[in-house]
Amino acid sequence: ASREKLSTFEKTERAVGERVASYRRMLGDRAARLDRAGDERRSRGADAGENGCASLGEDEEQSLREKLKADEEALAEVERMHRGMIENVERMRRHIACLEQKQEEMMRHSDECREFLLAVALAEETGAAGGGCPLTVPSSARGRVSAPDGDLELGRPSTAPNQNKTKKKKIPPSRNSE
Repeated sequence: ASREKLSTFEKTERAVGERVASYRRMLGDRAARLDRAGDERRSRGADAGENGCASLGEDEEQSLREKLKADEEALAEVERMHRGMIENVERMRRHIACLEQKQEEMMRHSDECREFLLAVALAEETGAAGGGCPLTVPSSARGRVSAPDGDLELGRPSTAPNQNKTKKKKIPPSRNSE
């Protein structure tokens, strides 16, 4: 669903970008036409006014320039909003990538947990069948299971005698006195 929303936002952003570029070109063309018309009016000077063949009056030109300026300001605001859209799309893209990475990690952990539970179930079945489960500690030995380096459950040195320890040989006193 997030990828679909991102795709929709990307399409919208591209459409707005294309529209902004189109309006920018249109306003550029309009400004160029106004400049040419103003230049023509100024080059004709008073002759054009006297003959009545002026293509664009000074008041009309001023009005069109004000409209052009207002349109350019409005377009600048739309461009600012478009940049915000681009930033939001990029932020959304990074966020989705992060979420997908977390989802993959969760799936991997889920698979590991499932494998562990299957191994425990298999070990319990083996124990129930009389094979003895290597993962289960008999209840009578809980709390005192020993290992060569200490208690497995509590992490402290074992109090139970360890059968794997080698016995030290006693050296007769006559050898030590020298």
